[in-house]
Amino acid sequence: MAESPCCAALRVLLLGAVLAGGPLAAAGPSEQAAPTSEPRATTTITELKGLGDTSPAALREAIWPAGDEGPVQPLVETGKDGDRTLSAWPIEHGCNVLLNEAEPAFRAKDYPAARAVYSKAVEQFPRCYLALNFLGDSYYFAGDAVEGARWYDRSLALNPDDYRTYFYRGNTLAHQGKKDEALGYYAHALALRPRAKSLSQFMGQNADFLGVEYVENLFTPRAVAKPGKAGGIDVHVDPAGPAHWLGYALCKARQLKQQEPGSEGAPRTWSAAAEIECLETLLESYQEGRRAGHAAAEAELEYLLEIARAGFLAELAIYEMGSRVAPTATLLLPLELRARMVEFVRRFVIRVKRAGS
Repeated sequence: MAESPCCAALRVLLLGAVLAGGPLAAAGPSEQAAPTSEPRATTTITELKGLGDTSPAALREAIWPAGDEGPVQPLVETGKDGDRTLSAWPIEHGCNVLLNEAEPAFRAKDYPAARAVYSKAVEQFPRCYLALNFLGDSYYFAGDAVEGARWYDRSLALNPDDYRTYFYRGNTLAHQGKKDEALGYYAHALALRPRAKSLSQFMGQNADFLGVEYVENLFTPRAVAKPGKAGGIDVHVDPAGPAHWLGYALCKARQLKQQEPGSEGAPRTWSAAAEIECLETLLESYQEGRRAGHAAAEAELEYLLEIARAGFLAELAIYEMGSRVAPTATLLLPLELRARMVEFVRRFVIRVKRAGS
């Protein structure tokens, strides 16, 4: 089965990410913006520019350009060597015909009529997991969350890699008032497709009902490095801002310089280890600035420190940054690392409400 091009370069790097994410190293002297290393000295900074009115979204796009969204219906397979590959789940033409046939009745809320057609699709095409989902929908939207859950469970048993099915299953539990169980399924959905638009909108609108805070974006960069003139690097950062952001920008500049000559934008091969390196540089310098009284507290960086101390910096890098470059990146994680990603999301992305929030 052919591997998704957007994720081919990520497999080994994702596997090594957790091993690379150790505790934060000791911070350097307070005069330093960030710990330095010999390679950094070879990077020529062409220009130091301000950020102006650049939005956080534009900064994220500059650092982590959005990659291929991948197949809508994913099929993840594990080879004999343990490699996981991603392709599109084969939906039989006959199944699609029946699903389309039932659509007018479903839209008209004639759920029994739609159900009859979905049931036929399930019977005739037992590997068409979409038919199982749609049959579950015909019960859930008719008010029968328990029966809807039964069909979603069958769909998950057939294809455990479509984030939407976890979302639907979570809805059946929330409908029954089982909010904590529902959050487990929502966390799984987000772990498979970080910041999925429909799911993000749902979590934002229903966070109060679920008793959680939804943190859609965990990291807002305040510095960026771009290719400059004559092989140099342009660094965009607030010149009057705290030194730790300049340290982060210099780390990004050095990594950009190490790309192939003539390349532009983010590294061609995204690396969790590289992201962790710059995050650690940022956090170490921030902590040193705080201790020396040179830096004001930043709530987002305090939260990143909490994540790092809990041992989830690698998951943060993959979830927050890697999934922007390759939106299906988390699908290729081995199952034990996927479980850690679900735990990360449950603890830090859809977190229990805190006092004063």
